[in-house]
Order: sequence, then structure tokens, then C-alpha cells
Amino acid sequence: MRSRISLICLLASASLVSAAVASGPRVLSRDALGVPSFVAGELGRLGPGKPEESAVRFLQGFAGQSLSATGEEGFVARRVFEDELGQVHVRVRQLLHGLPVVGAELIVHAEKASGRVLAVNGRFLAGSGQPASAEISAKEALTLAFADAGLFEPELIGAAELTYVVDPESQQARLAWSALVRSEGEDGLSVDRVFADALIGGLVEIQTQLHSALNRRTHTANNTTTLPGTLLITEGGSSTDTVAQTAHNNAGNTYSYYNTRHGRDSLNGSGMNIVSSVHFGSNVNNAAWRNDLQQIWYGDGDGSQFIPLGGALDVVAHELTHGVTQFESMLVYNRESGALNEGLSDIFGAATEAFVLGVSANTWKIGEAVYTPGTSGDALRYMNYPTQDGYSKDFYPERLYP
Repeated sequence: MRSRISLICLLASASLVSAAVASGPRVLSRDALGVPSFVAGELGRLGPGKPEESAVRFLQGFAGQSLSATGEEGFVARRVFEDELGQVHVRVRQLLHGLPVVGAELIVHAEKASGRVLAVNGRFLAGSGQPASAEISAKEALTLAFADAGLFEPELIGAAELTYVVDPESQQARLAWSALVRSEGEDGLSVDRVFADALIGGLVEIQTQLHSALNRRTHTANNTTTLPGTLLITEGGSSTDTVAQTAHNNAGNTYSYYNTRHGRDSLNGSGMNIVSSVHFGSNVNNAAWRNDLQQIWYGDGDGSQFIPLGGALDVVAHELTHGVTQFESMLVYNRESGALNEGLSDIFGAATEAFVLGVSANTWKIGEAVYTPGTSGDALRYMNYPTQDGYSKDFYPERLYP
């Protein structure tokens, strides 16, 4: 049976509708600071007009009544989704003094026909007199942050921007310079979003943009790290490069899974091109989704630990699911949200493999088709026996962070 229930609905709450029928607002959960993070019940109605506009207007009143807003906050709609249950879900980014607050987002769930708001969930940070302007330059702040992070030969990709970011320790909003940075790490190229304190400099947070381990465009990087590289295959085409062709086919199978099982048109739900690059670097034992480029790349492996990683359907689906996550929930690739990000990719990687190849013992293995070609029967990870790989923990309480 085809299930078109959105991933947003599933992640927000399995009991959204039942919780909403209660009279009056009900706080179902709170964050670490005690601020309501899930409120359901009779919350009001969306006004006339586009859902994204009416949701923002609704939140301006709701935040003052239920979230202790101070008037320093603002909102901007990021994404709207309508499901087959007749509900509309609007993802809204929070602003503070007109600047985005990275890590703060609310979702408004409402009946499409009546406009009745069923629930609001997410993270909200009330203004508390935070400074609205930087006291040191982006260059000064980032230089100190790069040193704190130990980045080797950092290079900015684009200009730095002033923003607020949720401090991972205090859970408060801190004014920071945000910059996308390319550097050389122990495992080769690294691309990170670096947040530097805009008042005194130094590192506040670093978020990797590489998530490792149907309109399709498959390129070859020609054993360089320049992306996307030379175009080899477009939709409906083929290539004599078997590595490229296999990766291209696996991307198509991943699209088919999401479209058939979830009614989703590509990674963003709106038919975007699925861009892949094979032959990345020289004998690279990795594959990754790059948030900033919105594409996937595959290394060829060294022939011992890995063979070309685009040859494993579950690896391809795992990486492309990072793209789905980027468009839907934007889970930061750190700490608990990073663990959820990786977990979802493994789950949907296995689901895609089961959809295409059928259920077998290999369904519960990740990367078995490309990992250690000289050893039969093993895998990169084992979903049915997590500790079998020698480093994974068995269940949630043992490890909160990835």
C-alpha cells in the first residue's frame, strides 16, 4: 500500500490529531530551558491568504501568549507541505532583531479547509536583550574560531554573515559570524559551517556540511576534488563508465522508492535534479552528501577497505536521505540531532534496498556490497546487531551523540 503520509508528520508526532482534539492549549513537552516545545489543542485558526503568510501572522500572536516572546523576535516561513489527511504543515524560521536564529524553528500544523490550528512544535528562543550588532569584524572573529577548531588551511566559501546560533552548552542564542569553510582534515577535504562569537571572537559552534556514509545528472570528478566535474549521464542516458552507470541507477532506484512508497518527488519533494559525482579524489574510502552544493559524491575506494561506493544501493540511499533531511528538518549534524540524522539515513537506506531487492539477511547490513571486498559476509554496520562492527553502541541511552 502506498503511504503518502509526510515525513514531517511522522517526525512531528504520531498522535498529532488525537492530541489536538482536546479543548484549550495543552503543553505536551518543554525544552531544556522550560519553554514549550510541543503545544496542541484549540490554538486558534489561520487567517485568509497563503498558508505561509497566515502561519507567520498566527505565530506572532501565539509566541506572545504561549512562548513568552518579548517583541524582539520575528518569523519567516521556510517550507509548506500539504498531506493527504487534509492538513497543512508550515515550517517557520525564527528571527531575532531581524537576523536568523540557527537552530530555532517552529512548525504550525493546521486543517487546510478550516484553518484550525492543531498543534505547534519546535524550538523557540525568546529575546532577552541579546546584542544586535557585532563588536569585532568577521575576519577577527573567524581567525580565532579557526584556531579553536584546529582547521588546517581554512578557506572561506562565500562571505560571512551575521546571525544568531543556539549555543550548544547554554542553549541560549548567541550573536555570531557564520561562514562556510573548506579545509583539509585527517580524512581529506572538509566543509564546515563555522560560527564565531561576534563580540569577542572564538568558536561557538561548528557544523559539518559533509554527511558521509526523477531528474538525475551523474558526473565524474576525474579523480579530483572539483565538483560536480564533467557531466557523463543525464536522465534517460547511459555511460560506458560502469562506476558512473551503477551510481546513476542506484540514485534512480532511490528516487523510485521515495516516489512509490511516500509519494515524494525527488529529494526536495518538488522534482529537483539528483546530482552525483563519481571518481572523487584518489582512492577515497568515503561517500558524502554536501549540503552547500546539494549533491552527492562517491570515492572509488582503495580496493581493500572499499570498492567504488556508488555501487551499494543502501549507501546511495543513505547519502541521498541526508538530502531529504536537509530539505525537511535541517537536522544539524552534531550531537543528538546528528545521531537522528544518521539513524534516519540508515533506516531509509535499508528500506530502499528492501524495496528494490527484496528482504534478505543483507537488508540489515549497511554497505555490504562495497565494504572489504576480500572478506565475505561482513558489512560497514549491522542494524540488527549494532555492536557487531566493534564500535557502535547497542541502544540510545548508551550514546546520545554521533
